[in-house]
Amino acid sequence: GVIERFTVDINEATLGRTITAFITVYPSLKHADEIIKKVVDFEEVLESYNLSGRCGVFLKATFGDMKALNAFIAKIRGITGIVGIHTCISLETIKKPRFTP
Repeated sequence: GVIERFTVDINEATLGRTITAFITVYPSLKHADEIIKKVVDFEEVLESYNLSGRCGVFLKATFGDMKALNAFIAKIRGITGIVGIHTCISLETIKKPRFTP
């Protein structure tokens, strides 16, 4: 059918998560599958994408403060097989996903 799922959008800021970060994790090819399984299960991660080429694994995550973001990055760095991490912090949301028939 047309409807694949029904969902509720949660306002992360009302939960105290006011920082949104987009984090690209670059796994070694040898460890890629196990790294993907680990990072997508972290509660901070809202969305994740396995990208083609040298683009790695792209995560959208939210945090209550910079200390929590730094702790999350440290947690990722501790995973065997990570060869790089790139983090961008969102300044504002310009457009959110919406239903289009």
